[in-house]
Parts: sequence; C-alpha cells; structure tokens
Amino acid sequence: MIKKMIVFLFCVSFLQATSLRLENDSTYPLKVIIQGADGSVLGELFLESQETKNWNDTNTFAIKKKAPARSITPLIVHWSCKEGDTFSISDKVSTGALVRARDGVGSKSCSAKKNKPEDKPGDSP
Repeated sequence: MIKKMIVFLFCVSFLQATSLRLENDSTYPLKVIIQGADGSVLGELFLESQETKNWNDTNTFAIKKKAPARSITPLIVHWSCKEGDTFSISDKVSTGALVRARDGVGSKSCSAKKNKPEDKPGDSP
C-alpha cells in the first residue's frame, strides 16, 4: 500500500505544470515574459489594461527531462510596455501565484509615443 502511494505521488509530481495567474492592473497594455530561475524563457504573452489571464507551462516535463540539474523556480515575471521599456519586474515568484503588474519593482509607467511635429505650410524659410 505504501509503495503504491509513493509511486502515485512520484508520477503526479511530473504531471503538475508550472502555472501563474497574471493580472495587468495598470492603465497600459503590457507584454509579459515569464523566465525560469535558470534564465530560460518559459512563455510570453500580451495583456490589455485590466486583463487577467492564467498561464501554464505545458512543457515543464520536457524541461525537467532535458536539464534535471537546473531549477526553473522561483520564476521571474517581466512586464514591458509596447515601446519595449520595462514597466516592472517581479522575482521570486512561486508556481500558482497571482502576479500583478503594479506589484513589481520598476517605473510602473510607459512613456507616451512622441510624434514629430508636422511641418505646416508656410513655415519654411
């Protein structure tokens, strides 16, 4: 009985995927990059302002199989503006956590795109 329980728990541990609940609680659309502790990029997605998504890494088993000595947790979540500027970074994120954009460390703002002023007729010397 105990052997069956140990085998069951061992098998279930490989089936559990890495997952996060991501919430863009900012007023900007943001790109999210999820990184493992080893620096590998596990996923990327876009969230509109006030949007929440569940993310999971369905390839966790393959990553563990390829590199069993490397740990992918804790996770690092990078929030970026459309222009590429860093909005915030959340590190030491546990699997299953709720990660909010404004809870991370960073500027927590996106610069407005600066348009070149158009030449007006008659402004030339």
